[in-house]
Amino acid sequence: MRDRRAIRDGLAACAVGFAAILVGPAPVGAAERDGLYVMTRVWGSSVELAVWYFAGDRFVREPKAALRDFDFAGADPKTSGTVLVEGSRWTLRFGDGRVQAADYRAAQPAGQCFNWNAGLFCRVKTFQPGQVLAGSFTGGLGNTNVGSTRTYRFAPDGTYQIDTSSSLSSSGVLNGAVVGISRGQGGRYSLGETTITLTGSDGTVTVMTAFPYETTADPTRPDRLYIGGFMLRRI
Repeated sequence: MRDRRAIRDGLAACAVGFAAILVGPAPVGAAERDGLYVMTRVWGSSVELAVWYFAGDRFVREPKAALRDFDFAGADPKTSGTVLVEGSRWTLRFGDGRVQAADYRAAQPAGQCFNWNAGLFCRVKTFQPGQVLAGSFTGGLGNTNVGSTRTYRFAPDGTYQIDTSSSLSSSGVLNGAVVGISRGQGGRYSLGETTITLTGSDGTVTVMTAFPYETTADPTRPDRLYIGGFMLRRI
């Protein structure tokens, strides 16, 4: 709980600090907008953190697959759609019919961040050529009933192992109980600028969106990683 509160407070401070240096609305072309972004948005005492990818007049929220030649046509309509730009006004139309519209505002650092719909979007950092990972990272997804936690264990020799678990988190008698654990998924990994390729011991190859987040003074040892829809913290 203390860890989550510290993360929330830190993100809130970051978002507020960036918001204080916003500059006026200005048109922006698709080529300038294209890229992968982390979005932070403050809602009262809580902070929303999400990942967005823009390419031309298309977008997707929380991309899982690799971004090169991303299949927008096959993406989930609840998290993807088209962008219409009219002056400084951006209108995002999701595949399921929902529409979100707000004014774009540039933010500092110039060309790296912008503000839209009360959210601060900043380009992600990328993995460095030849970079390897060392250590364990964990994170989860879930709702009020069922949660899923995934832990990646990376070794400098290019090998990995994944442990996953699910739990019930409703107010019932099994509140917080772990109901399933899967261990032993392992193999070798390699990093691209914004991807990780996992080659399992059975030969299965999986390529996912990935990038370092909240890096320390040593960029080769990130505090956090985003991998395939999970924001993971170092443990």
